[in-house]
Amino acid sequence: MANNYGYSYNLGQAVGGDGVTGSVDHTNIQAMYSEIMGDLAVYFNNQVLLPNPNIIALNYPIASAAGNTVKIPVQDVYDPAELVPEARDIIPDYANDLNTTAVLLEVAKRGAGTFITSEAVEDGGTGVVTSQVVNQLAQALAQATDIAGFQTLLAGTEGALADSDAISDDIGKVGTATGTADYCLVMSPQAAAYASKRAPSVNMDADINADGWVTTGTTRNGFAVVRPEFIVAMESTAGSGADVTVEHIAEAVAILRSQNAPTGADGNYVGVLNPWQEFALNKELAATGNASTTNFIPNPSNIGNQVMLSASIGTLMGVTFYRSNNLPQGITVA
Repeated sequence: MANNYGYSYNLGQAVGGDGVTGSVDHTNIQAMYSEIMGDLAVYFNNQVLLPNPNIIALNYPIASAAGNTVKIPVQDVYDPAELVPEARDIIPDYANDLNTTAVLLEVAKRGAGTFITSEAVEDGGTGVVTSQVVNQLAQALAQATDIAGFQTLLAGTEGALADSDAISDDIGKVGTATGTADYCLVMSPQAAAYASKRAPSVNMDADINADGWVTTGTTRNGFAVVRPEFIVAMESTAGSGADVTVEHIAEAVAILRSQNAPTGADGNYVGVLNPWQEFALNKELAATGNASTTNFIPNPSNIGNQVMLSASIGTLMGVTFYRSNNLPQGITVA
């Protein structure tokens, strides 16, 4: 079917027809399109941090469901069981009402596009061009997804953080910063939920005027905070990681444990740091056990040895850490 660009390429549809530029073998273009379709979702899934069951345990695939909103039941604080005398009815005398409320998770559409010239296909080959297109579209969709997710975890909703006051009052907070701040977090995998309405998909249309193809990638997904008390935000001075310390990690874990926040399957909470925050913690850990402040780590601790060998924190204080550049950074401290 003709459109504004010319001919629309859809999986399973024969390639060719009026209006399609003739400078490139259309069989190769169809093959390239099919490869992009098949590779995009896999590459996207490998790149996206948050739709990871180790980080967010509550995942809702709703592609086949009507509507764009998930209604998630949440149990309020409940009372412990009571001592029940013999032959007494538990209900109603000793009832423990679940007192459920609902959290609404609405998905949003995220999209990116690129233009492929006929010359690029002719000179670079379909394999090279396919790889570049998949990389560009998947990275764009993955980054948008993570940015939206971290903003939701920290502020309760998507949208750029105007200043530090936008951080939700319902979540725990540790650390301080001056001027501008970067944010990282420690959380329970049960703190939030993720829903996917549309897996990453591609549309590819011939542009006969520009002698090439317009390629767009889209996905529909979203996040919601289910239990804000299971999240602790840590604030550090932007671009340095200063003020994120082992003590802050320990404090965050204590806050979560005091809320009876569940851990993941590995028995740990989840932490996400940007590279400068990771650097600050690694620097502190590498010096652990070093009695001298002038010599270069003559006697590091076991944790310090791990940091020196892998340049990565890994697990610390009951927290499994991940690294991301998509956490809110450079936020004005109000």
